[in-house]
Amino acid sequence: MLVDVHMPPLDGPDMIRILRGQGNDTPAILMSAQPRPQRQLPSGVTFVRKPFDLDRLFTIIEDVLAS
Repeated sequence: MLVDVHMPPLDGPDMIRILRGQGNDTPAILMSAQPRPQRQLPSGVTFVRKPFDLDRLFTIIEDVLAS
């Protein structure tokens, strides 16, 4: 899943934590315009800064799915 950090009413990291708590282990990539996460990310979540080059994003997605 590709999730933005800031999403009303629930932010991205909290949404991923809830899904993980329900047993969903879908690979996750968190994106934000911030240079780095503002708080601890859920385990196994990859962070990418916006704006991003689509080729770079596709490479990140491939890497996440391969791991």
